[in-house]
Amino acid sequence: MKIEEIIKAKLIIIPKSKIVNKLGYASNKKALEALDKFTSSKDLYNWLHSGYYDFKYTALSFFKKLCEIIDIDKDIVDKVLLDDKKYHAEMERFQDSYIYVNTNFKRKGEPIFTLAFSESRRRLKIPLENLLFKTESEVLNSASDFIENHFSTTKGDIGIWGKAVNYVFHHNVNKYIFDTEGNRIYNIDVSETMATLKLK
Repeated sequence: MKIEEIIKAKLIIIPKSKIVNKLGYASNKKALEALDKFTSSKDLYNWLHSGYYDFKYTALSFFKKLCEIIDIDKDIVDKVLLDDKKYHAEMERFQDSYIYVNTNFKRKGEPIFTLAFSESRRRLKIPLENLLFKTESEVLNSASDFIENHFSTTKGDIGIWGKAVNYVFHHNVNKYIFDTEGNRIYNIDVSETMATLKLK
């Protein structure tokens, strides 16, 4: 059972007034607002990394205090927080990873607004569940599978950008180039461009 489920089960049993009083806010209204924000959070990971701070608790200290109040074993809490650190490190490992679809595009008068709006079609994200806690070899295999599937699904058609020629997987500081069937290509370089709009 996830700790979120344990907390929800305990919050049903324990009177809210008891929790509110033990949170130690200057007013019950403030305590209820904090508790509501916590319980309405998508999940614990989103809560812990939300940047929440209400001049009494951070997201982390609120979570710890709530667990103490509703009597969740400290060892369980410590294990959850350790797992969260590992998960967050993995998320950061892939936060800048993406796949660039190279079409050897040459602009021929296309509106810059249209190009900028279509940029996401050639900068793709692999679903994180296919990457997290994988070895580098497994990560490259996931990229290969994703590329093969993408080309098969789209027939290589990237709309205004043209037809895919190859793919570049950016991961950490490395670039890995694949052909349209997901095979690694070596000893070539791909020049990447990006269409952007600037507000003046």
